[in-house]
Amino acid sequence: MLFLLPALVHAQYKITGRVVDSASKKPVPGATVFLADALVIAATTVDGRFTLENVRNGQYGLVVSAVGFGKYKQSVNVHDNVELGDISISLRAVQLHEVRIVRGKNFNKKYYKMFAARFLGATENAKSCSILNPHVLNIRYDDDKDVLTAASDDFLEIQNKALGYKLKYLLENFISDEESQSLYYDGVAAFEQMDGNASRQKKWDLNRVKAYKGSMMHFLRSLIANQMTEEGFTAYKLLRSTISDPAADSIARERIKQYKLLIAQGLPEQQMLAYWRQVSHQTTTLHKLIEKPLKLSNILKKTDQKGIFALTYPFALYIIYNKDNVYRESVITFKTDYTLFDLNGHILNPESVFIEGSWSNNRIADSLPIDYELPQN
Repeated sequence: MLFLLPALVHAQYKITGRVVDSASKKPVPGATVFLADALVIAATTVDGRFTLENVRNGQYGLVVSAVGFGKYKQSVNVHDNVELGDISISLRAVQLHEVRIVRGKNFNKKYYKMFAARFLGATENAKSCSILNPHVLNIRYDDDKDVLTAASDDFLEIQNKALGYKLKYLLENFISDEESQSLYYDGVAAFEQMDGNASRQKKWDLNRVKAYKGSMMHFLRSLIANQMTEEGFTAYKLLRSTISDPAADSIARERIKQYKLLIAQGLPEQQMLAYWRQVSHQTTTLHKLIEKPLKLSNILKKTDQKGIFALTYPFALYIIYNKDNVYRESVITFKTDYTLFDLNGHILNPESVFIEGSWSNNRIADSLPIDYELPQN
């Protein structure tokens, strides 16, 4: 397999273009143009033109946001300077939102806390991360399915004092399923560095390095550079099979329905409901770790797209990071034949994998821009 030289990987380019109104064809000044999940952002001039500078090699989602207009997004694969020409955006239709009746005066507070804990994460960095405008969120909870869903009408403004970033995050989809213990969310984010004195900047740099070391971004970049072992990663084959008792699970589900009805009638049966929910999840999973490290060629494949790589394996991957007094364990289970990622170590089809272990605990509070680079010193 051919690997790119570091000089090529870290080359930086420009993306230029012009934003116009799709109806009048007139330029749209003051529109915000940014690369999703990166530190590259600009505003259009009076003639609608913009320039995004210092763009690393990689595939990005280019996003245009302007007051009164609908959001625009397109994929851009960067390996040279890119001229996009005219980008047409359309006026946003005014929608009347339905009135939603919520039960109990603590409903919004309760489920917002649940959302924030799962969206921001439960790590040390999450304690210093906050959402400044939660009112733009639409949160729903399905009592029957135990599923929490959310989306945002506008960009969430998030302040991460641990890593020194301000984020504008347009949450398009958030699904937290209590029964399957799964979490999925997607959206687009614009990163901006916070201002701080030299001491604070040094602290942020250290925290960013800690967040990067052993992360999935770090792992994928180590594969591209053919330095998986040198960077502290080892990949193993993990065999798993699940054994469950269908009869017992059926009884548990029936009990769950009964206790939900009793709670709806005002009876204090929350403890019994929690018990039967736990019983319904009781399955036996057999694990067998093949303690022979996998080679790079076993899991990394070429694609016909420049700068795009494929991570693939017919079984689950057990990844261990052990370097610089940091130890992390993560598991990748493939839902499709392969997962695509770019030169930044950014996964392009996140729905293709299920992540467990250390990496699954890293949420927004531990997120770095996809164009993050380690400090030179």
